[in-house]
Amino acid sequence: MRHRRRKSVVSNDSGLMHVAAAFGVPQVAIFGSSSPLHTPPLSQKATVLWLKADPVYQPPLDCAPCFARECPLGHTRCLNDIPATRVLQNL
Repeated sequence: MRHRRRKSVVSNDSGLMHVAAAFGVPQVAIFGSSSPLHTPPLSQKATVLWLKADPVYQPPLDCAPCFARECPLGHTRCLNDIPATRVLQNL
C-alpha cells in the first residue's frame, strides 16, 4: 500500500516562506527575531509560530523582535524554545 504524502513547508521568515505562500503550499512559518506583523506569509494556508505573541510562553520575550541575525542576549529563546512537536501539530 502506498502512502500519500502531504506536501508542506516549514520555514523561517525568508524568501522560501513567501514563495510557498504565493503557491498556496501549506506551511508553518517560524518567526524568531523578526516579526509577522511586518512580513507575514500572505496565505490562508500558513500558520505562524511566534513566541512573542504566545500568552502561555513564560517568561515573555520582551526582547523580540530584535531583528538581529545573532541573539544579542546569547540565549536565542525565540527560536530554540519552539518545540518540534508544536511545529508538527500545525502541519
